[in-house]
Amino acid sequence: MQGIAGVMLQNRLPKARVLYASATGASDINNLAYAVRLGLWGPGLPLRPAKNSSPKSAKAKLPRWSWWRVISRPADSISRERSALPGLNMTSSSTITPDQIQVYDQYAEAWSIIHRNMEEALEITGIIDALENATLNSQAKAAARSRFESAKQRFFGQILLSMKLPSLFPAIDQHLNDNDSVVIQLVSTAEAILDRRLADLDPQEREELDLDLSPRELV
Repeated sequence: MQGIAGVMLQNRLPKARVLYASATGASDINNLAYAVRLGLWGPGLPLRPAKNSSPKSAKAKLPRWSWWRVISRPADSISRERSALPGLNMTSSSTITPDQIQVYDQYAEAWSIIHRNMEEALEITGIIDALENATLNSQAKAAARSRFESAKQRFFGQILLSMKLPSLFPAIDQHLNDNDSVVIQLVSTAEAILDRRLADLDPQEREELDLDLSPRELV
């Protein structure tokens, strides 16, 4: 019903600007059916209407396109097809400075220290037999290493994101000066970390919030 309402609004306001914002929409191509202004489906476009696509019931008010052509393709292939259309997307790159390289290398060394200490911790807690180098609890070992690798990935993802900002802000200003619209994609909102930090605060601390949601939280 939300998708149908969205399509009706777009049809009734053909001159209005439309922003599609979804955290999970691209995970299933069917979830993008309401996004008619992406320029992906329709006559003369990459995805054509399916035969006999006229709705047969009041419930089926969204056009049914030839989803079988794309249902097995990942969402990034749709993005590539979208970016191939003229004048709609621009890819910019950031130059890493020597100072940023030094910061990255320092953090990489820090994580290697954490990794070595983690292996020692696995021995102390009895997950690994240090003498025979044998795994005594494979499930606990796999869980610990999985959590470590996930935390490391999120950490460096945030570090690399922060390194793009010095190039991103001037680019935004330039596009706004050129009367362009700017859309910024947030890869992560840090909502899970925020929820955990808020849960640890008492009412007085909540009144004067002073939270650190930087990558240091992961370390």
